[in-house]
Amino acid sequence: MGLKGTTVYGFRSTFCDWAGEAANTPRELVEMSLSHKVGSDVEQADARSDLLERRRELMGKRSDYVTSASRQVSRM
Repeated sequence: MGLKGTTVYGFRSTFCDWAGEAANTPRELVEMSLSHKVGSDVEQADARSDLLERRRELMGKRSDYVTSASRQVSRM
């Protein structure tokens, strides 16, 4: 992207902040969207869902947010 001082972690961190604050997303869904393991070994063994549909919905919201912010910046 050619952005100096930008890191992958920065993008992930920004996503976490946005998802938790602006999109009011449960922590477990945010962590799973970032491919993080959630919970103890027992909780992970009991978890049967990958929350795929909810993750798709969240990523669609994120896409809408990023593209709308991009359009606002390009107008300035």
